[in-house]
Amino acid sequence: AKRRLNRTNFQPGPAVHDHASRDLWARLGIQTGKEKELVDEATAEAVRLLKRISRYGRELGIRAPLASTDGQLPADMVEPFKKKYPDAKTFEFTRHTTQTWIDPDDPMWLKMNQAYLETSIDFYGDTRLYGLPSPWTERAPGDSPEEQERLTRAYGDAVGRLASWAGETYPGGEWMLDGWAFANRNFWHPDRVAHLLGVLPDDLNLVIWSYPADDQPTYEFFNFWHTRNCNQKSKHPRDSQ
Repeated sequence: AKRRLNRTNFQPGPAVHDHASRDLWARLGIQTGKEKELVDEATAEAVRLLKRISRYGRELGIRAPLASTDGQLPADMVEPFKKKYPDAKTFEFTRHTTQTWIDPDDPMWLKMNQAYLETSIDFYGDTRLYGLPSPWTERAPGDSPEEQERLTRAYGDAVGRLASWAGETYPGGEWMLDGWAFANRNFWHPDRVAHLLGVLPDDLNLVIWSYPADDQPTYEFFNFWHTRNCNQKSKHPRDSQ
């Protein structure tokens, strides 16, 4: 705040991700068996500290993005999820381990993201800065060029539906998209990125967080994000970087 930085790219404070997301699965009607587990005092104090930091940051005008998801299911949630939603379409991708994602064409992808945002707002407070789900960072799912094309198109369409829903539910907010996801240029061709950005609402107040901009000018490769008018409502010029 003293250095007039008004955005962070993560929620500062102790890591309490499992606790912060505990209500997420309850919102989706999934029983994990952890609902009634007692929280030790050290974790409880970490949670209280994190909430104080989040509240204090908002008072100082510093905003951190609230979480969304690319559809990946934690390993211990795959079986409970499939039991609750046996008809939901998923796909697997192996990098170091085999991981499971909800297919962006499936309605559960949007439902899970809605639950993520609602849970984050309840836990951290409404920072008015929301994270659009960054797609499959450093991964290239799809066993064929045709399946890759389908997944990337479906992902763009799903993000567009999420942004439209959230714009009506939480109007006037600011949105962040993580540009690091597009550093894999062999997978994220310019036309695929153009489609994803093109389906977002025209009036979406958008920041693209371009991590590799200094040593890898990704924004140039993608024609300055295809002339997307990023962060058009912000009063802070640095936010449009």
